[in-house]
Amino acid sequence: MLLLLSALTLAQEPAPGPASVERPPPALTQAQQDRSELEGILAGAAVLSGTERVDYFATRVGTGSTPQVNAGLARALAVAYSQDAPHEVIRDAALQVQRTGPVPVADPEAERALAAERLVDMRAYKAERLVVREETEIRGGGSSPQITGGIGGGWGSPMGVPMNNDPLYSVQTWGIYQGKRRLTVPEYLELTEQEDLGQALELDIQRSKRQSQVLYGIGVVGVVAAGAGVVGQVTAADAERATLYRRTATLGVVAAIGGFVGGSIPAARAKELELEADFRFTPEQVQPRLDAYNEVLRIRIGLSADDVMLLESMP
Repeated sequence: MLLLLSALTLAQEPAPGPASVERPPPALTQAQQDRSELEGILAGAAVLSGTERVDYFATRVGTGSTPQVNAGLARALAVAYSQDAPHEVIRDAALQVQRTGPVPVADPEAERALAAERLVDMRAYKAERLVVREETEIRGGGSSPQITGGIGGGWGSPMGVPMNNDPLYSVQTWGIYQGKRRLTVPEYLELTEQEDLGQALELDIQRSKRQSQVLYGIGVVGVVAAGAGVVGQVTAADAERATLYRRTATLGVVAAIGGFVGGSIPAARAKELELEADFRFTPEQVQPRLDAYNEVLRIRIGLSADDVMLLESMP
């Protein structure tokens, strides 16, 4: 009986075992490694936006260590292309692909080549599209003749006429641009295929230029006449001749002022007709033509509407 009790007691006592050993943490699964790698790459785009962010993902598509990572990067690039989305949206889209499984990427090099080609197309569209931009022009600052008390007087200033200095002032206006280049009005009409308006405008410009040339010619003749009159008045042998030369000088001054001042008006008009779209159009009249041109351009280059929306959302 004593032997039986001793055996039961020994059976209830814990058996001695080896000392506890600290086990290493379990190794990360492949899915966890993929997610960690993908999140590291996505973090590099957190401070980027627009084309910089697109460039970032385009250079990294196909560089992941597994198809899952590359699929997530391809999805991130697609979302960055299609909309100016917050970083969180792009991150969630990329990780969703990583969670649900890879989208087959047959050829990473081909994916990068397509991304680079798309960037080239977007930059080409941006360089060729037509847009209206607001401008601030500084005008004035020239000189104009001041005629008081008749013609003549001292000859210290040109033709004896004192000059007024015009003040500078700013004007809010707008212009038509192709990329970064400001278009002339004839160029705008040509690009938007408005041949009739372009021909009529060209005739008007040439007419104004001819008018300014005629008036400037009269001004030159007036300067010559005024100079000859002054010289003749000084060298006249009698009072009658001196009076005649004085009248010639006076008429020359009148012709010079009238010719140069008058010629500047059609010259300025010709310049405005050629360079200033707001001289004949309003932005509301121009914008539909620009939209039609840009749509044809988009189709010719092969961009999607989302690509254009992304570009137009950028400054």
